[in-house]
Amino acid sequence: MRKIVFFGLVAAAIAGQATSAWAGDMTEQYALKQRCGEQVTRYFSEGNKEGMFEDQSGTHSTSYEAHFNPKTLKCFMSMMYVTSPFRDKTKRASTTRELVEVNENKSYGSLFVFEDGQLMDCQVNGQQCHSATEWKSLAAAVTGE
Repeated sequence: MRKIVFFGLVAAAIAGQATSAWAGDMTEQYALKQRCGEQVTRYFSEGNKEGMFEDQSGTHSTSYEAHFNPKTLKCFMSMMYVTSPFRDKTKRASTTRELVEVNENKSYGSLFVFEDGQLMDCQVNGQQCHSATEWKSLAAAVTGE
């Protein structure tokens, strides 16, 4: 009977340590993800203006998202730039996306597509893609989402 109680107490202690370690890992992961978001905000704001704006060529919209990959501990920024030229009717609206690892300042992927679907560039991590949907899927694999 004492052996059963002893093993029960040992098992409970081990389970408690595992739970505590898991909670510690989750706290650390949350802190790393939050730090990544702050890094991405700084990285983006150094050379870009977020939101919509107009200039002599048309209307532009920029946005970004932070992605932290807990397996690789990499911090990514996914940026989207949409342009709609309204003054020069010979130009077409387009969307550009870029995936950058902010600590390395390394591009992991880019997409350039016109509003009619004509794809000009599509690649992620050296792999060519054939649609915006495929680009998003490949980018999600890199960012761990």
